[in-house]
Amino acid sequence: MRVAFIQKDPLPHPLLMSLGAAVVFRGHQARVFIPAAERDLKRAIGRYAPAAVVFAPPSGFHQWALNQARVLKQSTGGAPMLFTGAHATDHRDFAREHGCDVVMTGDPETTLPEVLAKIHKERALPGTSGTVAWGSDGPIIGPPRAMVDDLDQLPLPDIEIYRRYPFIQQQTTLGFAVGRGVLENTHAGFQIGLEELARRFQPARKHSVEEAIARILLLRQRRPFYRRVAFRDDSLLLDRVHWLPQFLERYGREVSLPFSCLARADHLDTETVERLAEAGCKLVKLCIESGDPGLREGVVGSPVSDNDILDSVDRLRTHNIGVQTLSFIGLPNETFETALRTLDLNIRIAPDHAFALGVCQDEGQATSQEIEQLRDLLPVTVRFPSLRPMTTWAARQGPSTLHRRIFQWHHDASFVTSGELAMRDIARIATSMKRSRGEALSSP
Repeated sequence: MRVAFIQKDPLPHPLLMSLGAAVVFRGHQARVFIPAAERDLKRAIGRYAPAAVVFAPPSGFHQWALNQARVLKQSTGGAPMLFTGAHATDHRDFAREHGCDVVMTGDPETTLPEVLAKIHKERALPGTSGTVAWGSDGPIIGPPRAMVDDLDQLPLPDIEIYRRYPFIQQQTTLGFAVGRGVLENTHAGFQIGLEELARRFQPARKHSVEEAIARILLLRQRRPFYRRVAFRDDSLLLDRVHWLPQFLERYGREVSLPFSCLARADHLDTETVERLAEAGCKLVKLCIESGDPGLREGVVGSPVSDNDILDSVDRLRTHNIGVQTLSFIGLPNETFETALRTLDLNIRIAPDHAFALGVCQDEGQATSQEIEQLRDLLPVTVRFPSLRPMTTWAARQGPSTLHRRIFQWHHDASFVTSGELAMRDIARIATSMKRSRGEALSSP
């Protein structure tokens, strides 16, 4: 049977590659389709004729994914539209949305093969273990499925699901997740859900040191052109006593490629920073959450002061490690004044790039327009601090497509300046993707 994965980003997605490997291991076929890289998505999907279509949209792109699903339902002759990932799992009532047939919760690597088996036998999908569907009388929740305790038992992520897109397969940066932490999403429109935010940097299941190193080496052997590794989930630095020292020692000795990772200030003690530098770390994406100490403590769960953050930045720069910041704009109880404190803290840090991520509010709540506008203007203002008075004024003038374009341009440029993607990788993406970046198809 054939499975089609639909994604928006022009970067390999660790979860989809793991899912692809899980179904290919069981004799199925899997392929990714990126709408903005297709001349005619409906025709391409129709020719592929998948038995199921899978989406794993991050918060902020869930409506985009639903719009795609509504149109592709017809192109596939009624194939089930399956949703997974953090947003769908955190919002199980997502299953009631028009366009979503089933939400897969927990570890979809074990759920999706069972769903495919039921499709093959023409059996009903609602009620399958590890799924949520919506019936006329409300939610149909399947029995909980046991989590995969030993991630080492899962197949190697399958980059071949991107065979339609050489500009992805030939990227020189290897995106890798050492565990099941919260994934970094590098698309400019990315948001983060409140439940996902609460999990950020919490203990997560990880590969063993031996398996993580073996997988990176095997992936590099298959694609010798890799020149950099980007650790995409936030679990790398969580065990700094046992797991991390062993991993970094072996990584520096056996892999020896420059890398980037996610971290929080209270993870970056002197010894950890020294180990990162020795292993080849060239960039840390530092989560500062908010410039307001009260909001930050509510997110982190422990007091991390401005001085803690600034000291960690000094330690990184002392060891020639670049710094990008990740800030969340639109947290619960956020005001325009607290959002300005986030802007000001970023200006004090002076990072190589300041990512500003929106927070996807619960139903019935919304972030004010002036805060959303400030988020769009934050990165360029951090780059050019003299713009701050103008930014404060412009954010209060109402929505502007120019603000969004500036945000997108500055975001794209950050990949070049940070070295996260080689210039030729950026050029391939630019020539292969439409300017729309995969805007939703129009529903009939």
